[in-house]
Amino acid sequence: MKMLAHLTRMNGERIEQSLKEHCLKVAEYAAESVRNTGLYDAAYLAGLIHDMGKGKTEMKEYLERAYLGEKVIRGSVNHTFASVIWLFEKYHTESRSKWEKMTCEIIGYATGSHHGMFDCVNLDGENGFLHRLQKDKRELFYEETLHTYFSGIADEDLLDRIFQKAVQETKSFFLTAKEIYLADRGSVFFQISMLVRLLLSAVIYGDRREIRKNS
Repeated sequence: MKMLAHLTRMNGERIEQSLKEHCLKVAEYAAESVRNTGLYDAAYLAGLIHDMGKGKTEMKEYLERAYLGEKVIRGSVNHTFASVIWLFEKYHTESRSKWEKMTCEIIGYATGSHHGMFDCVNLDGENGFLHRLQKDKRELFYEETLHTYFSGIADEDLLDRIFQKAVQETKSFFLTAKEIYLADRGSVFFQISMLVRLLLSAVIYGDRREIRKNS
């Protein structure tokens, strides 16, 4: 079954956009928007997996109902948690390096909040990722989502290769910031927070540019 990212009507004609086309174009636009910052691969990966959670029958049915004019609740089908869960299960484990974990968190924030920002850590010290990671996967149709994504959109080995390049980018960014700010922790981590915002902005830019192109 062909998975869709968007379904609209234009001049009386049904216009379908496949999930694969959308993810690839958003990745391209996001990466190009930050090419000069040395974060190309981090932005590309974030754009590539931002809509991973749309790869399920539930989403296709939602789009079809909306297309037919039924009253659907916008955002009622969760599609932003899947990429965060996949990233953390794969790259935020005890065996992974601190650079892999940091990169995982940065990209996970960019994909997980492209429809609404959340606190990585709130004022009470609570981890903003936890409720995404603890979500019942059955409610997300997580296994179906991964099967759809890896079989029809991007191979997992490809994602891993891009991720490892992104790790080198974020490591370089951190070490440069550390050198510039003379290892002042507050200043260095402020720059990391700006990096997070930059990648999120790149994903949002790529997503909205891609949607406008097809509307």
